[in-house]
Amino acid sequence: MKTTVSRVVTALFTSAALVAGGIGMATAVPVDREHASVITSTADDVQYLHDQLAQAVEDDDVEAVDGVLGQIDRTMQVILTAEQYERAAAVRADAEKARDLGTRLQAKLTQARGDDPLATLNGLIQTLLATLSALVDNLLGGGTPGVPDVPGVPGVPDVPEVPETPDLPEVPEAPGLPPAPLP
Repeated sequence: MKTTVSRVVTALFTSAALVAGGIGMATAVPVDREHASVITSTADDVQYLHDQLAQAVEDDDVEAVDGVLGQIDRTMQVILTAEQYERAAAVRADAEKARDLGTRLQAKLTQARGDDPLATLNGLIQTLLATLSALVDNLLGGGTPGVPDVPGVPGVPDVPEVPETPDLPEVPEAPGLPPAPLP
């Protein structure tokens, strides 16, 4: 009985400590609150579109894919015209690429209304999904940090010169062989 009560009390205190720590992290405010919330909201929108496209492809729902592609085009246009992304070259490049891929995919989707249009366009769909993921990373400042330059090797001493070999005395000629005996 005592061990059960102590486990419950320990679990409650641990939960309270974790919640209190989480509240402290949640109240940490970036310097530019409005700018950060716009970027986070945009990243959420792009992530939502990514998830919707992936789900529509998984469900093999051509109409849903077509609808999501229209939303992607509108969202990318908003990102490309927004002032806060003018200096973020990676965000603009990913948004342009996503918009272009979405437009190409939408055009090919209307042409490929045959048996399985999503299977024939799978490579283009996967590229668009990867581009949307990269855009979310760039919006949130994610991704891998740059690798610092590797410093050069510290001063290595010069290789010493090999001394010259001394002159060797001449080898005397070997004496001639004696004549071989006749049998």
